[in-house]
Amino acid sequence: MKMNVKSGIGAMLTAMLLVSMVFSPAVSAQPMQDSKQETKITIEPNFELEQGLVDALNSNLYNASKDDIISNYINNNKEKIKAQKDVNIATLKGDELRSYTLKDGSDIIFSGDWTFYVSEIKEEEQINPLTRAGISYTPIITHSYSAYSWVGPRLFSIYTKGYFEYDGATVEAHHMDSWYTRGTLSVWQVSNWEKGNYDHSSGTYSEFYGRGNFYFGFEINGGDLILQDEYINLYVKCDEGGNYEKKMTKY
Repeated sequence: MKMNVKSGIGAMLTAMLLVSMVFSPAVSAQPMQDSKQETKITIEPNFELEQGLVDALNSNLYNASKDDIISNYINNNKEKIKAQKDVNIATLKGDELRSYTLKDGSDIIFSGDWTFYVSEIKEEEQINPLTRAGISYTPIITHSYSAYSWVGPRLFSIYTKGYFEYDGATVEAHHMDSWYTRGTLSVWQVSNWEKGNYDHSSGTYSEFYGRGNFYFGFEINGGDLILQDEYINLYVKCDEGGNYEKKMTKY
């Protein structure tokens, strides 16, 4: 027998499992922006921890990984994070999602709970792409989406990779691979994992994707207690003109 408990668990379970592992509401990533932008991102004063993390990620002088920057920032601000854990979450963080585009073109998304997310696209040139009259190709595109906790390590990351073939009238997706990784000590599990591509019947919209159920829970007396279960669909879509964007839906 499986119980699905998304909220209202007892204080003891909350203390054991950390509120940091709770997901945010659904969000779709914003279109990729110019990675060379130098405009400073300013966040409302009551979101001081968020402002500090954005500044740390934008000041990456030594080309460190986002995992390392985020981990170091959290370790250096443990007292601030601990102090704010005792403040009402709705008052401290707000219920809305707050998305900011970093200087490298990736998006960082803060939620109303103790998780935040990084979404980004990386491009690489194709080696010896097919040459056909009137046919064009996008670069090879990798879209990633990573979930982090304010009081722990990275939870997990999802990736999908492929490219598009288009001619101004139609577009075709070419899926190369989709996969996921768990963070160190992460207890998130995955089921119903699927990957592939889909070409819409109109021919003017195509996508490649990786998707599945990501959930957190444990077993009690032979039954599964599911504290959080989200179906995540990570994809890149493209139109007949070769215009593509990263997208993510979650429910």
